Amino acid sequence: MFLRPPYPHSMTFPSIYLHHKSRITNPLHPCAIQLGVSLLTPFIFPVFSNINICICNYTSIDSNTPPFIEHQVKNNIFRSRYAYRRNHQKIKKKESIMEEKSDVDFNPAILAAIRERIERLHTKHHRILLVRLDIRLPVQIDNYDELAISQQFSAFMARLMADKRQQGDCAYVWCREQNISIHPHWHILIIADGNRFLSGYGFLETARRIGHNIWQTSMLGLANLVIPVRSSEYGSGGTMLTTHATANDFDTAFKWVNYIAKNYSKSAPSGYRTWGKSEI
Repeated sequence: MFLRPPYPHSMTFPSIYLHHKSRITNPLHPCAIQLGVSLLTPFIFPVFSNINICICNYTSIDSNTPPFIEHQVKNNIFRSRYAYRRNHQKIKKKESIMEEKSDVDFNPAILAAIRERIERLHTKHHRILLVRLDIRLPVQIDNYDELAISQQFSAFMARLMADKRQQGDCAYVWCREQNISIHPHWHILIIADGNRFLSGYGFLETARRIGHNIWQTSMLGLANLVIPVRSSEYGSGGTMLTTHATANDFDTAFKWVNYIAKNYSKSAPSGYRTWGKSEI
């Protein structure tokens, strides 16, 4: 068996001779495909390895992005969103189970801080928007230091609120949790003026931008918006409470936001806070 040089009109695949009486000229023939793959694998594999490395370095798409990388990045984003949707369904199921249980242990100080800020902003504005964000850290962090992580999260909250308070009135309560994960994560409740903020997705975009600057990594999949389990304002990415809200509306909203006040998995090293709140 030997290879014949490719035809002048086609440089894609050579003709393959099996013996003197038969010849395979069809590049789609199974024998031709198998032989071609075996011959080209040593040359193609390093190329695809480099391509994968390049793709991993792309976190966004712009006019300078090569077409094949743009396609792969879009696929990665789709898979990330699909994985988040599946994870989000588990979160919603977990929250609904907790809502039905009456023996869930909550921190009364956190509950009081949440209720106080909701009632305070509701008396100041005709409507308020409740937004919940989950912030996680990348799995691999060089030189992990508890003090540095605490300072970075404090800087994250300060920059997030400074950015959004330029648009309207905001208050917040955050809680730190860590159970079996390598790094801690944070649940953030933001209470905002519903006349100035109509959607929680603006908070998500700002959180991802600030988190990228602080932790030097893409926050896609690390900063997420928690959608209410049951809400008439589902499209807003949060819960909107107006002056016409009923007692049942408030009860549903409190059950949704009180999830962050659970005592389960609230942990931090000695000298570090497990929750915080904005000044009224």
